Amino acid sequence: MIESRLKKDILGQLGISESVYDALLEEFVGQAREKISELRTAFLLKDSENARKILHSLKGAAENLRIKKMAGVIDEIRGLAEGGGSENEIEERLNTLEGHASNIEDAF
Repeated sequence: MIESRLKKDILGQLGISESVYDALLEEFVGQAREKISELRTAFLLKDSENARKILHSLKGAAENLRIKKMAGVIDEIRGLAEGGGSENEIEERLNTLEGHASNIEDAF
């Protein structure tokens, strides 16, 4: 999952214990899965305002936990959504986002 040195740096930045961080990651993954499902629905319904809110929320949580890869993918999705990216491009990024969530989940 996260290299021990990197994890120690993150724990130091956040000022929390490893067990608290791990619990936060588990909670985040559960919420991220729900939000990804909500995003798919928002994109299907062309509800750009709801999609924007969900992306903002997800990115904030990912950044707070220092999950840079997920935050980066969320930025890509937001850029595609705002810039008229194709449904296929957005779906590919949503799949990537789910993959990152699965990788975190698999570590527990």
